[in-house]
Amino acid sequence: MGNNKKYSWLTGLLIVFVGIGLLLVWNVDRSGKQGVPFRGIDSIAVNSQKDVILITDGHQKLISLSPDRSLRYQQVLEQNPEEGLENFTEVAIDEEGYAYVLITKLDSFGLRTVSERIVRMSPDGEIVQVVYEDSYGANSSYKRIGKVRSLQVAKDRLSFYVYQHPEVIAYQFVPSDSPPTQLYQIQLPNEVYVNEITGVDPQLTYVTTKRGEVFQVDVPLGSREAQVKGPLYIHSERSEKNHTVPNHVKVGPAGRLLFYNSDQNVMERFDPAHPDEIALMVPSKTFEQIKSSDSSALTAFAVTPKYEFVVATDNQLVFLDQQGNVMTKLTSPSVSEKDRLKEWTWWTGLGVEILLFCVIQFLLFRLFRIPLIIKQTIVIAPLVVVPVFLQLEGTKLTFSFMEQENQTDLRLQAYVISTLIEGDKLDGINGAIDYMNADYQAVQADLKKLEVPDDVNVNRGLYKTIYKYKDGELFLMMDDNDSAEVFENVPIDDEFRSVVMKREIVSGKAQDRTGYWMYAMAPIYNSSGKLSGVLELGREMNGVRMQHTDMSRELGKGAALVWSICASLFFLFSWLTYRNIRNLQTNVSDMGKGDYSVVVRVRSMDEIQKLAESFNQMAKRIRQYISNITRMSEANNRFVPQQFIHFLGKESILDVELGDQVEREMAIMRMSLQSFHAISHRLRPETTFRVINAFLKRFAPIVNENQGMITEYLDPGVLAVYPKEAKDALDAAVQMRRTLADYNEQRAEKGYDPIELRVALHHGPLMLGIIGESTRLEAAIISDHVRVVEKMEKMAETLGACILMSDSLFAKMGESTPYRYRDLGWVHIEGEAQPMHLYDVYEGDTDQIRAHKEETKELFEQAIVMYQNGRFHDARSAFLSVIKQNRWDQAARKYFYLCDEYAQKGAERDWSGELKIS
Repeated sequence: MGNNKKYSWLTGLLIVFVGIGLLLVWNVDRSGKQGVPFRGIDSIAVNSQKDVILITDGHQKLISLSPDRSLRYQQVLEQNPEEGLENFTEVAIDEEGYAYVLITKLDSFGLRTVSERIVRMSPDGEIVQVVYEDSYGANSSYKRIGKVRSLQVAKDRLSFYVYQHPEVIAYQFVPSDSPPTQLYQIQLPNEVYVNEITGVDPQLTYVTTKRGEVFQVDVPLGSREAQVKGPLYIHSERSEKNHTVPNHVKVGPAGRLLFYNSDQNVMERFDPAHPDEIALMVPSKTFEQIKSSDSSALTAFAVTPKYEFVVATDNQLVFLDQQGNVMTKLTSPSVSEKDRLKEWTWWTGLGVEILLFCVIQFLLFRLFRIPLIIKQTIVIAPLVVVPVFLQLEGTKLTFSFMEQENQTDLRLQAYVISTLIEGDKLDGINGAIDYMNADYQAVQADLKKLEVPDDVNVNRGLYKTIYKYKDGELFLMMDDNDSAEVFENVPIDDEFRSVVMKREIVSGKAQDRTGYWMYAMAPIYNSSGKLSGVLELGREMNGVRMQHTDMSRELGKGAALVWSICASLFFLFSWLTYRNIRNLQTNVSDMGKGDYSVVVRVRSMDEIQKLAESFNQMAKRIRQYISNITRMSEANNRFVPQQFIHFLGKESILDVELGDQVEREMAIMRMSLQSFHAISHRLRPETTFRVINAFLKRFAPIVNENQGMITEYLDPGVLAVYPKEAKDALDAAVQMRRTLADYNEQRAEKGYDPIELRVALHHGPLMLGIIGESTRLEAAIISDHVRVVEKMEKMAETLGACILMSDSLFAKMGESTPYRYRDLGWVHIEGEAQPMHLYDVYEGDTDQIRAHKEETKELFEQAIVMYQNGRFHDARSAFLSVIKQNRWDQAARKYFYLCDEYAQKGAERDWSGELKIS
């Protein structure tokens, strides 16, 4: 494979490689992200078009699904842990697919709420407007959530509430208006602590409390001040099994409330108009069926205007019909056939990219010479990269040790704090209805005593959760998350079991729908030594993990910078060291390409300079040797044409051997100076040679100009062959005749007589080869056609033709020749068994003769036909007419005399229409 072809292949592969790579990067979202499983679903919203939007991955990801359940878009919050962490907290969606998202910003520890904002997103996920925002400062008393609650959309209007105990302010936002409008303000009793607010119609708005109560908002007509009525419903009074609060309360058709009863694992409906009636909407067996594939509890639900339900657990969405039957379970966005094809195409493209990479590597390392500097880089680069890699791995190991130390510290703190909490007070709290009673406030006061000032970094960001242990079950009683459900039942996993059953202090890491945590848990005992609850301490690790990621990224950048500096210094040093080698290499390469005039200039005063001087001496000797060889080759070419050698399939005369031969069909030309012998008798020998050489100098190059090859120099002419096109021979002949006219004019100016040359053209198979013996070789052409063309050239003068052409050459060209000619008929050549059909090309005749032949052409050729048909009297008359018009027409005279003889005596017995010339 030649270098050009190799470079072409490599260039093409590189272009394809880069092109596919760009397409893969541009379409990386088609690599399978559509089917990424849900994880940690916390909030969902749905409209009548069945567009679904949900918050997942510890409040870090927002996912929008089309009605066919395929992924429309997903958004992930960009975090800067030093400035604080942001969470997606709540979401609502209107009929056009616009989403309203509450984004909560926390401090760098992920505990205190710093600010909140509501943004409006277009159906393709772009933020088009900030609807509402509020800031609380770094020392805010709000934890995990802020004041903004309950985003709801009805008739394309957003309703939301701002809660600061004991006041609630209702806002409404219309996309065409800005900013949101305050509708009314609710003044709550001091003992009413808001858990949820639901409803957009002021007359059908309800407040659920941390104690499991339901109040109805009462807004007097025309007033902007509102109160609450009730409670209309108290969860714990409905059943002995009810300990917590109604979860995920929604206002359904006719103002009836829908909520999830986590105590009994059912969805119920409460009608404020008939407070004594509780209707079962979704039975527990349905939720058991849902939990069969996901053991986590229900985390959110939404209801469509058609009373269809969408419920969520940690890792799946479930679509229910109006009767509460499961229609569809979804653990990840659906993938359409089109998306599957795109995904398959993307991975196929990746496979092709890898294959191309391997092929390019093969071409580079197997088919190309790799520069020394690249080889050194391959060796030295790992020496730089490996320490950097080890540094990064060491950093990760350091982070791991730090986490282990933090877990040990958390276990110690959990043990100490658990001993300071009065277990007897926990025993006095038996359900959500006891929220903020005396025992609850006493435990809360114990925890507050442990808090440190905000300007002290020790224990900052430490969250605390207390679980109540009762009758073999655990209930979340108190949490540093204002959105936590009071007395929510918590499944007892292995770690809780170790604390509850074995009384151990445990620690670990976990990720759930609320975030990523590092925690430690310790048992809490009452005065009698019995287990009353469990204390959990921990830190939100999203910020720490992001800090670790940022630190690793910065270390990676630093490592890349160090590597770049080292690589730059190495390349600079290598360039300075090997510059002279590259100079020498370039000159050697140029000499290898045929440039023997190169001279290496090196001033390094070392071995390289000595090598360069030796190279220059070698190059000088090679130049002298090549000069001698070139002169010898040129001398040989004067005796044996290079074209002749190529016909034999040889590269040079050195390859020619005795007996080499080749047979080909080609045009043959014989050209000679007329009456030369008569002229030479009048000249001295040296003058004779000057005349011959001057003649050949003028006319021989015409052969080469028309793709021909001179095989033999005659006394005053040439024998030449034309291997490519038959027309080349005729072109050369006509050009010679035209050149002759100019040449005779120059001779006339010098007082010399004009000269005449004639050309014979033929076509046939020839044998070109080497003859001789071992000490002397000669190029030769062996063919009867050479003898034929020689006789034709002698006959040309007899027939009065300057250019005589055989029918074999004429047949190769056809009748499309641009030169003027006439048919001479069949002519018997002495010594040949068969007559030849000849043509007179009078294009090269003098102007006068050419004009006469043109005028008599038709009559002449008619006379030829008469002669061939035996009509000698008619032919004689026709030829006589031609002679009268052109008395120089030799061919007409020959035919006239023969016709006269045959007319009187009759033709010979073996006559067949040819012209016999003796």
